[in-house]
Amino acid sequence: PLSVALTGRAVLAAYQGRVDDSRADIDEARAANRRCGSDRLGEWPATALGFLEVSLGDYRAALDAIGPLLRKVGPEP
Repeated sequence: PLSVALTGRAVLAAYQGRVDDSRADIDEARAANRRCGSDRLGEWPATALGFLEVSLGDYRAALDAIGPLLRKVGPEP
């Protein structure tokens, strides 16, 4: 639950242009995921980071953020 809440807050911060707050929440959400051992929940903060990077125009960083997710999907979802 903590990871989900932090990820939601990170997305809202990104929408508001609060980049540092968004990054901090993403980092905390990832730490919560590691503590509970959930790979699936880890997809949410990665997506939030990808969104943040796209909103900043850093498309390379966005691809780096969501790259692990893209490899899971494969060439044909």
